[in-house]
Amino acid sequence: MKRQIKSKRLQATLTLHAGLGLDRHFKEVIITDHNPKHFELDRTLTIDQLVGQPRQRLQLDTSLQTLAALSKFKRIGNERHEEVVQLLRHKRAMILSFPFPVKGDVPCSNRPPAPMRKIILASTSRYRRELLEKLGLPFETDKPETDESPLPREAPASTAIRLAEEKARAVSSRHPDALIIGSDQVASVGDERFGKPGTAERAQAQLRQMSGRSITFHTAVCLLDTQSDKATTLCVPTEVGFRTLSDDEIERYVGREMPLDCAGSAKSEGLGIALLEHIRGDDPNALVGLPLIALSRLLRDAGVQVV
Repeated sequence: MKRQIKSKRLQATLTLHAGLGLDRHFKEVIITDHNPKHFELDRTLTIDQLVGQPRQRLQLDTSLQTLAALSKFKRIGNERHEEVVQLLRHKRAMILSFPFPVKGDVPCSNRPPAPMRKIILASTSRYRRELLEKLGLPFETDKPETDESPLPREAPASTAIRLAEEKARAVSSRHPDALIIGSDQVASVGDERFGKPGTAERAQAQLRQMSGRSITFHTAVCLLDTQSDKATTLCVPTEVGFRTLSDDEIERYVGREMPLDCAGSAKSEGLGIALLEHIRGDDPNALVGLPLIALSRLLRDAGVQVV
């Protein structure tokens, strides 16, 4: 009787069973001793191991002494699916403490977003930079040094695909943990190719060749993950029909817009649209230099939250 009065224990019986819903909702289960001096780490079990045992009855000791001892221990096993049970060995009675939340206390939508990977645009083209800015993602630019000459008997689309990846890889050593975007565009009709003219004279010559013809612009985009060294490239074709142009129209256009850095010598996003009869393609941004629909798909596949 004296021992019962001294300890002032309040005892209760709790039946633990997996079917009671006490499975993955435990935040901690700590088995401790009456005497805080005798706590000794025994081992760690997952909560699944605990509730997988046959139905059993465990005695709860909520005396002031043991509760005070429990307050000295930090919570462990606070992970969503990795809750743990810390067992503390002693040769006498034990106490359990197991606060747990109601299911759905922390909605999935409240989880912090994954850290944003650094995005690098392997281009100094202002057209591609302005297009990428439409997605609202932070990014940096880096100038690749590549030879853009086509290989012998290489198809125009193959040239664009190869150069898009080469541009991304050309800057990869400077960005060891990043997603690098490379892009290239090749304009062609039959066996003829139309690159960046560089001079007004070449621009006028290209437009004379394209007058009254349909040109295919092959625009490739590559996403290189430098962490895994995985590169994925997509190519988006766009058919552009030029109306029949007079020499005066060609000279006036080149003089006004100076499309010297555009493959095909016409800026469809500017005055060059007046030279055309039609544009057929899946993505109007591809003709300007960066297919954003295809790029958005690549970024989503890489885990980037675009929207």
